[in-house]
Amino acid sequence: MRSDEVVFDTTCPLYFTATGHLELLESRYAGRCYLPDEVRVEIERGEAEHGHNCTPLLRATWWKPAAIEEAEDQAQGPTACDG
Repeated sequence: MRSDEVVFDTTCPLYFTATGHLELLESRYAGRCYLPDEVRVEIERGEAEHGHNCTPLLRATWWKPAAIEEAEDQAQGPTACDG
């Protein structure tokens, strides 16, 4: 992973989607951000359980899917929304 790439957790893209400002994430991170499979599933589950409309996020083409296969890949660190 390059130093200018980011991996999103659930919180950041969900809040931007809920407030109708997903385009801000796209303009800043398009082509260099990843949404792990586990995060996508969590967003889908939240959409079903809480009535959130996450279709714009889930159908977006500016983020790349990512599979987390190794435990060390799940290490905690700064996220895109940490500033």
